[in-house]
Amino acid sequence: HGSKPHVQGAIVLGGGAAGELAAKLAERDLPQIRVSNARHSDGISRIVLDATDGIATAVQHLVHLGHRRIGLVVLRDSAAAVRIAGFRKSIAQVLHIPATRDQAPVVEAAGGTMAGVAAAEELLGQQCSAVIACAPSLSFGILEAAGRARLDVPRDLSLLTVGDMPDADVIAPPLSQVSYDWEAIAVSALNEVRAMMADPGAEVAIDYSVTPDLVLRASAVPPQRR
Repeated sequence: HGSKPHVQGAIVLGGGAAGELAAKLAERDLPQIRVSNARHSDGISRIVLDATDGIATAVQHLVHLGHRRIGLVVLRDSAAAVRIAGFRKSIAQVLHIPATRDQAPVVEAAGGTMAGVAAAEELLGQQCSAVIACAPSLSFGILEAAGRARLDVPRDLSLLTVGDMPDADVIAPPLSQVSYDWEAIAVSALNEVRAMMADPGAEVAIDYSVTPDLVLRASAVPPQRR
């Protein structure tokens, strides 16, 4: 009850329900910018988080370290197909091999640590020396699976997380990751919305990609002889 606060602009983060909210705001012609991992032709201004680029960065780094058997674990969601295609393309380009299921192993997993454990066990069974995980829960699952198999991360298995991993620097071992500069993204989004609010008649839709940066810690090292 009482007077509702008057919103003059919005930054909408994520997919799913956030998309429905963005559509409602668009109906009211409210200045907004979406920050999400997918492009759409809905005319809404957006900053796209390009995880495919992050996977390519991860592949390049692991190959540079000397890994040749690299596996990918992705969540079974709407972004999975694009990420798998990007991974296989990167493997083919960097290693100069046909990125078949055998040469570029991929596991699609449900959410949760136990799904990560099962995925890691599958990739370990395929003799991967390094794994790229696309979600924190999957990374934790891989650490758990490695421990069960009495394998040391990173000596026996290198792990690189694509995406934001909370407390990645204090986990044992500290996890290397490909992650976004959220402070810079927030400043950009805020500046764009303010510009829209200052010139509400402008018809220009903002649409550009942000690529994540490689943050090196201790979980990815050159492959060791087992």
